[in-house]
Amino acid sequence: MIKSVFFLLIISLLTSCGVKKTEFFVTPKSSKELVEVVNSRIMHYQWSAIQAKAHILTEDQEIIANVSIKTKKDSVIWLSARAFLGIELFRAQLTPDSLYILNKVDKTYFVQPISYFKNVIGTSFSFYDIQDFISNNISIPEEKYNLFLEGQNLHLLSDSANYSVDDQYRVYNYKFVENNYSFELTVNDYNEGRNFPKRQTLKFDFQEKLEIAINYLSYEFKGPQKIIFNIPKHYARLN
Repeated sequence: MIKSVFFLLIISLLTSCGVKKTEFFVTPKSSKELVEVVNSRIMHYQWSAIQAKAHILTEDQEIIANVSIKTKKDSVIWLSARAFLGIELFRAQLTPDSLYILNKVDKTYFVQPISYFKNVIGTSFSFYDIQDFISNNISIPEEKYNLFLEGQNLHLLSDSANYSVDDQYRVYNYKFVENNYSFELTVNDYNEGRNFPKRQTLKFDFQEKLEIAINYLSYEFKGPQKIIFNIPKHYARLN
């Protein structure tokens, strides 16, 4: 349960939902130019509220849940998952330095430093990395890449990471490989006129394989949002 909750926090995946004008695709002259264009189009929101359906598949388990996500920029990521009948399974909160999880079924809770991510998925994701995934603000680090054109899509390749960019300068596929760990993020079906995807898929391969498919039902970027996270006194703490 703890691992499944943890991976739901990474979902995320939600979006820069600003309306943008349609423009013709102009092929950048270099990988550096493409990185600059992609990163310049990133939009940041102070608040977000998202409703989605998550399908989590591991080698021996399948979980389907309705998920609510609320965020306050650079401060907190809040998540609640409910079963089909609306019963809350767990609630989680992520801050820049800590991870909190309430198991509403077993009446237990779990607190770990942000460094716990490395123990679970094999690489270090910061709070700000996860925040960017949730808002679909996938920036590209400024380093050396090989640039390839395929139709109206561009691909940036380096020793450890690959980025695929569509004709609206949006990253629609990101792959990262490091030692015995790999991660892939795929974005599908943007809503017309908005940089908000209808679906995202995340694949992890570290010790065991895990896949998360997210279908977004609704979203808004207005605030402030009401965020409640209290640990009941009768809940037992897990180590």
